[in-house]
Amino acid sequence: MPLETTHGAFNGPYTAYVRWIKWLASQFDIYLSTMEGFSNDNCVPGRRRWEVVDDDIKILLMQPLGDGKIGPQDCRKVADRLTSLLRKIPNDHEWHHTTVEFRDGLMTAYTLDETLYYR
Repeated sequence: MPLETTHGAFNGPYTAYVRWIKWLASQFDIYLSTMEGFSNDNCVPGRRRWEVVDDDIKILLMQPLGDGKIGPQDCRKVADRLTSLLRKIPNDHEWHHTTVEFRDGLMTAYTLDETLYYR
């Protein structure tokens, strides 16, 4: 079953999205395996809370699969963070195309003043 978003940000297998989002998080020194909400062991001491992450990329990283949503203003914030990352990775990098598509989908939602939804 594929994961789809509105505005063409992502349409593909859940597994591909999860691989991309883990890679993306690591580019901002965020390791999802240590974050609250990314394991069945959320009660384990030492889980990092999202409140301590001071980066707009967390808006994207915290989205629940299948029913997430990103409002227009937050779409712009996340798109700006993806743009800054794209300046650092080569065009032939494994996740370059996915990052561009997601950024473009976010910008479309922002421009139309619409919320981007996960389905």
